[in-house]
Amino acid sequence: MVSFAFNHQLTSLKRALSDCFQRLKGLPAVIRPDCMLTCVTKWRGEQSALNQGFESAMNEWGVTVFPFPPGTPRDKGKVEKRIQDILARFDLDQKVFLNLEDGTNQVNEALSRNEREWRCGATGTSIAEAHEREQSHHKALPDPVPRAADAEQRVRVKKDGTLL
Repeated sequence: MVSFAFNHQLTSLKRALSDCFQRLKGLPAVIRPDCMLTCVTKWRGEQSALNQGFESAMNEWGVTVFPFPPGTPRDKGKVEKRIQDILARFDLDQKVFLNLEDGTNQVNEALSRNEREWRCGATGTSIAEAHEREQSHHKALPDPVPRAADAEQRVRVKKDGTLL
């Protein structure tokens, strides 16, 4: 599953995660993000210091966060390999999309078609079959699903509560 974003800012990440959770039709118990500053301010294994906004969003959804160690692509080799496969197969450099949503939808449609054919090297099951089995392990989505704000901005506030 793919969700394109304009940048690595927190609002874009929360919007992408919300879209992915809705496509999964549930919430995973744990997510394993990269150590980008949008998610992790200091890596310490299970006691990693998370970005406050990211942590509050994950707490709101009831999802545990266990980030990958920094500088260890071998620990997330399957994910990195799948990203390379997708980029090579779909040749995204040669595609033109109307907007991010159009790009996300087109790539996810193509992925859905391929997930029925792609097989796990270890088990021989298709990715689509694995997704179906995993559905029983997902928590239900909250109603309504939390959406990220369109924009976030930090503003200095005076002691009397007025904005600078």
